[in-house]
Amino acid sequence: MPRVSSKDGGSPSQIPAPWTTSRCHRTLRQLNRLVARLEKWHKAFLSASEKPPTLEDKKLEAEQPPTWLAQVSKNGRRSQRRYTGRTRTAPRTPLPKRQRKSCSTALTPHSGDIRSIPNIARAAHSPTIQLNGDYHTADIVHESVSETYEGSHRWTAHTVHLAKDYESIIRDARTIIPAFLVATSGPEHDSHGDDLGSEEESDCQGPKSLMHLCLLKLSRTTIEQQKHNDANKNGYDGQQDIMGGQLQELEDYFGDSERGWPQLRVLTRACGISMISRLIEARAIPEQTAKMLLPRSRERLLFSDFVEAVSESLIEASFNSNNSDIDFHDMPGLDLMFPPPDGPVDVSSPWRYNLSIRSMVRALQTRQNPLHLISRHIRWKHLAFFTIVCRECKYDPCSLSCCLLEGVFSRAISYPPISDWHTLRGTNRCSHIEYGSESTPVDDIEMSKSLWKRLKMTFYFMLSLSCGANPGALATLIERISRMAQVQVDLGRAWQLPEFQQLLVAQIFFGELCRLSLAGYEVPDDLLRSFGSLLRTMSSPSTICKELGGTIIALCRAWSDVERLVVRLLSIKCGEWQQLSALLAQLAANGAMEYAAEHLEEPSILSWASDFHETAGKHIKNIMVEHENPFDVGYRWDETVEEWVAKTPATRPNTEKSFQEIIAGDPRRDENGSIAEQIPGRRVLHQHSPTCSPSAINGRRRTGNKLKRRHLSDDVEVHMDGDFEYKKVRRGILPQRASRSSPTETAGDHMPRMHGRQHQHLEEESEAELSLLQ
Repeated sequence: MPRVSSKDGGSPSQIPAPWTTSRCHRTLRQLNRLVARLEKWHKAFLSASEKPPTLEDKKLEAEQPPTWLAQVSKNGRRSQRRYTGRTRTAPRTPLPKRQRKSCSTALTPHSGDIRSIPNIARAAHSPTIQLNGDYHTADIVHESVSETYEGSHRWTAHTVHLAKDYESIIRDARTIIPAFLVATSGPEHDSHGDDLGSEEESDCQGPKSLMHLCLLKLSRTTIEQQKHNDANKNGYDGQQDIMGGQLQELEDYFGDSERGWPQLRVLTRACGISMISRLIEARAIPEQTAKMLLPRSRERLLFSDFVEAVSESLIEASFNSNNSDIDFHDMPGLDLMFPPPDGPVDVSSPWRYNLSIRSMVRALQTRQNPLHLISRHIRWKHLAFFTIVCRECKYDPCSLSCCLLEGVFSRAISYPPISDWHTLRGTNRCSHIEYGSESTPVDDIEMSKSLWKRLKMTFYFMLSLSCGANPGALATLIERISRMAQVQVDLGRAWQLPEFQQLLVAQIFFGELCRLSLAGYEVPDDLLRSFGSLLRTMSSPSTICKELGGTIIALCRAWSDVERLVVRLLSIKCGEWQQLSALLAQLAANGAMEYAAEHLEEPSILSWASDFHETAGKHIKNIMVEHENPFDVGYRWDETVEEWVAKTPATRPNTEKSFQEIIAGDPRRDENGSIAEQIPGRRVLHQHSPTCSPSAINGRRRTGNKLKRRHLSDDVEVHMDGDFEYKKVRRGILPQRASRSSPTETAGDHMPRMHGRQHQHLEEESEAELSLLQ
């Protein structure tokens, strides 16, 4: 309670009491007792639930109608007539003699009463209770159906004795939790409205916000340590107060025992909310009961942090359970903005919409294959609603509308995985399913045509609103979606995408390119590179002209915009991406003609569009228009190699020099070819040496480190044995031995006279070589 001060004889005024450790203990005392009671009850409930079901439980399950029959009225459709629900003919029992029905675990939408357990289970343990006719049987069946909902506890004959304790705990929770939230509220939780509080929170930056985040993290860590200590039987048996010790340390460091520390209030509130959230995640408080424990005025800023924490806990509990059929039916649509003429739409509970959007965003982030989720639960009315909401606000990465649209498009263009772990866990199937196998539905892996059209119209709607006077967050959102698509293409995953996903990526690239061109910005090179790479991966790129033809009409509203855009598209330089240049020219020409076809009453537009179409056709003829699949194209020569191969030996320049040119270019030789002066350290060869003769030089020309192969004679065969080459004399031909000559004959010749057929190759030299001997 706040203190009262009456100084100077004035009227007493309220002074807020300081937040000390003792005050924090008093504030958390009732909530700690409530949490301890609920945890103790939950342990007893789990131990009793492990017992095998009795005969009465099996009979009760057999009498219950199927689940879809119980959810008919919830979905808004007309319920099926049952035998027990027919018109009553017997008179009702008077009120004093009527047996009072027990309460159920769920809260009714019209009253705040707490109902407990089905009467059938209680009747099984209390045979003295008598049913009051057929009309009471209908009420029993209705209550048993409501208890089959997975968001509440399932009562059996072994757990029915715990119902009274559960009723009292929930009844106390409905008073203790709001009192705790009011006691720990601060100046930022203004109960008069949301505008003042939102302004204070938006101005909270720097060390103050960092301190707040640290305190929130500290509260979660403290609660986990306290619960871990309470669970271990280490002799203390839960008597070690970790939370109190942490509060005392913070008070001693930042404040004192008299003035306290104001931030202890934030830590105390965060600890209490963390304890309740932990119970929801542990399924001690079921989903249906947690929703009903929330304050009725959920939109007030006083309970905003508590509502957000409970929402996150419910989503975490739903995704950690084995239930794969999460409810997304409360997502807002266009019916909220455009109510039907027969009556207003019920928008009294925006928390349900918030919870559904959070669940959808979490599902898009965690599920490996969200195509089936998008196709089934996200309709056109939802996408259009979030697009309009994004136009009315600035881009915020924490905004639910921006996160949902960004998640839908980013996951729709991602590579389809093998299996969905969440679906497999819910259906208890094998965790490994091959891609494209018969056990995996095709709609769960590849994008269908209907889903592609839905996302295509949504992206057109986003483009048309982003080019207006007030684009809001749509311009930044489209840019981020384009960046994500570029990442997919640059990683090489575009080859693995199906046809409709490739078309969606091409539409995103072309839409971003048109938006930048229309706004006057320079088109980045990475966008052109990704777009050109995508065109090379597509099996039929000619279909893009037909599918992307409506993008220009969706962006431009006036003829001046169309004229400026098509001229800009025709002037974009794509570099080596010639196919992209041809595609942009074709799309620009088609867009101009389509706009002229819609405005036939203006002949000037038609004449200009015809002239532009001819100009674009000439531009296309100058570039490559036929696309070659990289898998079908063979090896391509390099430019230098291709130029070298194209030259024939006749066209090559004669780079060989004659012997006279070599002699004339050597400065060491004189006119006769002899070396004029001796080089020191080297051996000077005689001018008449056989090795220096012109015939020897030309006959033994060296290429690198090897001798030039001479012409082989006709009596020798060359055989190859792998990498080994050897010569062999032809069969039937005997080599002639050279006749011995006298020493006097050989002394006068520089070379011995050789006879026989084996030296016939010396006589078959070329004319160029023989001319040197003259």
